[in-house]
Amino acid sequence: IRLKYIPCVLKWPGTYIIFFAYFTTYTLYGNVSYFNPYLIDVIGINPNASSIYSVIRTYGAMLIAPVGGIMADKGFKSTSKWYIVAFSIIAAMFAVVFLFGPDSNQTLVCIYSVLPAIVVMALYSVTYSILRELHINPIVAGTCIGLGSCSGNIVDAMWGPLFGSFIDRYGNQGYTYIFAMLIGVCFLGIANAFWARSHDRKCREGKRVMRVG
Repeated sequence: IRLKYIPCVLKWPGTYIIFFAYFTTYTLYGNVSYFNPYLIDVIGINPNASSIYSVIRTYGAMLIAPVGGIMADKGFKSTSKWYIVAFSIIAAMFAVVFLFGPDSNQTLVCIYSVLPAIVVMALYSVTYSILRELHINPIVAGTCIGLGSCSGNIVDAMWGPLFGSFIDRYGNQGYTYIFAMLIGVCFLGIANAFWARSHDRKCREGKRVMRVG
């Protein structure tokens, strides 16, 4: 990483695509865990049972991570296309949560809570494979990734206090706002994926070239 390359990196759209790609996938990965208190507070299950499902969401879903690579490489042959599909599926899954309530079948809701985590892991695991569509000069790839990944610090600093304030202020209704925000993040991820596709097309057509030095 050399300081003289930073101006070039900051002018390149791919840097900001990485920024939003990591922001959106890391947000979902880091906050799907809100299903744990949701099951306890809203659905009313035993905290011990909720912990079991939390472990499944956190570690069991890791077994699905390779599926994300298969979908991006073999299925869609494009990470940005997989982004669009995966973010759309996750948004729909979070929207279904609005249909649940204290009277819902607890076992059904608990099992369902694992499904979004599975898709999130398959998405998060291929976050950086979007690089192949961003046409970043290898000389400055480290700088692009480093600057783009700074969005992770925003995720860590922003969502926890915000979501906590929702629960403190609105009680169980706060979970509705949390899932609504996560759906909004999914739409941001979809928009970013379309941006990546447009950028890739312009680069392939020779309309946009990264010049270093």
